[in-house]
Amino acid sequence: MNLDPQVLSGAGIVMLIGLGIVFIALIVIICLLVIMSKIFRSAVKTPAKKEEAPVPAPAPAPAPAAAAPQEDEEIAAVLAAAVALLSEEGDGRLRVRSIRRVGASSPAWSLSGRQEYVGTRY
Repeated sequence: MNLDPQVLSGAGIVMLIGLGIVFIALIVIICLLVIMSKIFRSAVKTPAKKEEAPVPAPAPAPAPAAAAPQEDEEIAAVLAAAVALLSEEGDGRLRVRSIRRVGASSPAWSLSGRQEYVGTRY
């Protein structure tokens, strides 16, 4: 390893120049973002106001139909049978803490995460 003062001073200068260029580039990017945000804010505030007739409020969305009690009992029976089957085959560590319906409006990533979690458990 060369610890010559000339080599070290040259390396220090190169490092300082590199850091200076990085920080100058970051400052330029910040300035550009501030300028762009001001341009877009002013563009949003300046649209011409038009006199329009009032739009009637949309009708409320119909409430989703609740599952019939018989359907809930059937689902609970199927789940109970699956739990019983798994507890006989497994080591008995399986516990059902709660049963609740997952909404149909759940995001795809949420459903995928649940499936992955359940798939890695056993």
